[in-house]
Amino acid sequence: MRDLGQPFTVVECEQRSDEWKAARAGRLTASVAHEMLAAPRKGAEESVQRRDLIIRLALERITGRSLDDGFTSRDMDRGIEQEPRALDAFMVRSDRLVQTCGFLAHNTLPIGASLDGYLGEFEEIVSFKCPKPAIHYGYLADGKLPKKYEPQYLHEMLMVPSAQVYHFVTFDGSFSGEVEPLQIFHVRLDRADAAIADYEAKMLAFLDEVDRKEAAIRTMAKGARCFEGAVA
Repeated sequence: MRDLGQPFTVVECEQRSDEWKAARAGRLTASVAHEMLAAPRKGAEESVQRRDLIIRLALERITGRSLDDGFTSRDMDRGIEQEPRALDAFMVRSDRLVQTCGFLAHNTLPIGASLDGYLGEFEEIVSFKCPKPAIHYGYLADGKLPKKYEPQYLHEMLMVPSAQVYHFVTFDGSFSGEVEPLQIFHVRLDRADAAIADYEAKMLAFLDEVDRKEAAIRTMAKGARCFEGAVA
């Protein structure tokens, strides 16, 4: 672990390793921030994604084990494979050195993030995505941060208060030859303190719900043990 004078500690580990999974257990991470903010379907009180996330985090806190099953889709595998190329391409085009690190564990809140990269002393964050060609092209045509990644942007900027700039980058190496300039889509975002503060308020309310669910599960377990004893 490294303490950099930031409100987080860097856990040096490879992403998707056992150490990485253990470091994330029970913590709300940037990759599931969208699940925390998921809106319920019409007529429902709560979204299934949000409900499941609350229970998963509560159980991870109790057991101390990650419930990440390690499943990756074909598109996810493609993204993992191409991310090093995306990193290299961005550094060549920007002429800047992107540094990488392990998992960032917040020092006082049960939250964390696995940054794809950062610049300087965490003054800027870089996020890489490697979607399939049609999606990459759609991002190029739209020209802005895709709405689905806004929660990740807000979560990572909250985690790293020293970061003033966020680089959202998508890469697709299949754009080659005369269209090679389209291999990279890049959006530069400045820190948005009001939006981050709004996200933080929602996050703290969510974490309170996880606390209550954790307590409820522990109480349920005690009651089940008492019942087993009575039957015996």
